[in-house]
Amino acid sequence: MQANRALSRTKFSSLARWSFAAIALGAWVGLPGLPLPASAVTITRTSDSVFYTDIPKGLSCGYASYVISNDTASTTYSNIWVKVDTFSGTVVKPGGGDPGIYSLDNLAPGQIKMAFTYLLATSTTSVAQSHTVRVYEGYPGTGGTALTNVTFSLTVKSTLENNSSKVNSVTYSPNPPILGGLVQINVLGDCGNVQNNDAIDFTPAAFTNWNAAAFEMVGVSLTLTNNH
Repeated sequence: MQANRALSRTKFSSLARWSFAAIALGAWVGLPGLPLPASAVTITRTSDSVFYTDIPKGLSCGYASYVISNDTASTTYSNIWVKVDTFSGTVVKPGGGDPGIYSLDNLAPGQIKMAFTYLLATSTTSVAQSHTVRVYEGYPGTGGTALTNVTFSLTVKSTLENNSSKVNSVTYSPNPPILGGLVQINVLGDCGNVQNNDAIDFTPAAFTNWNAAAFEMVGVSLTLTNNH
């Protein structure tokens, strides 16, 4: 029998509220990577295939997000783990000490859960950088059963400079966070002017010194308001 394991990490969710001046704002959604395999459990990337950075300002990191879905009608998968590994290329790699392995507990029929991994880019590049997301029933490497895997690719671009885009405040609770507990981070800010078909990229952390080894992202809520 495969025993459950728990990593000694504090989980966090991010609640962001941003105001922006919109000019015919176009919808933008992150695209999935390579085609999904035929499987009862599927992996879909919900972050973009372009990784945006501002490396001269120290903003070299960001979270990538994936939906893990149980597409069966009656099968419950227990003790689900997600592992991110097999990074190709020399530019994109795990950031902030992120261990690349995440526990999702059980996955009921029709249920979806999110997995987030913290990535670091050392430069911009148009050359695809790939990594593989794997789903296991049971802990990987100690009897866990591989259910599915998908390889995704990224290119890296610099963000546009905009003095109106800024963070106004960051708060969190509880203070201090509790090991193994849940902490909520609240971020308030402004996007500045958003033009038609602009891509707006949000990430709860972007610095290389964010301790992704200690904090595991489990959810995000984003509220946008139009100032005009």
